[in-house]
Amino acid sequence: MTTPASEPGHPAHSDSNPSIVHPSPSGSTESPSAGDASGQMNFPLPPLSMVNPIVIVVALAVIAAGLSAWAGHLLFALWFLLGGLLAIGNAKLVILKVGSATSEENPRKAPVAVNAAFRLGVVTVIALAVAYFFRPDGLGLIFGLAVGQIVLVLHSVIPVLKGLRTQS
Repeated sequence: MTTPASEPGHPAHSDSNPSIVHPSPSGSTESPSAGDASGQMNFPLPPLSMVNPIVIVVALAVIAAGLSAWAGHLLFALWFLLGGLLAIGNAKLVILKVGSATSEENPRKAPVAVNAAFRLGVVTVIALAVAYFFRPDGLGLIFGLAVGQIVLVLHSVIPVLKGLRTQS
């Protein structure tokens, strides 16, 4: 499903349109709080920095370490941490691949989709192998992947929702 702004030739698709907000090299994004003169809304971009998700995943791994030590499965916390970091690493690779694909003159979706399918396949095989060969503690990797994805989604969605709320 495409929106008019995502179609080539639409004014919002062009890099020369001042209403499009691009991230700064530091990873932060700033957008005006209202639409531009043509009446288009400026939607805030999600943050691109992975520092906050890493800190949150490490903090959650420390909590998991305490709980898993209490339960007698300290390796669970190590696998949990590795799963969370694997999720964040995967997200960073997505950002890099999409950035390189969209910088081309004629960006195509197929290379991004193939790359995503390959990465998800590799992550799935690693997670299932660890869960099987290091059971029961290896399940920490799968839990870490799940929690890492939740942290990444919240890290992306919350700033966008806050930006949209300030625009209305």
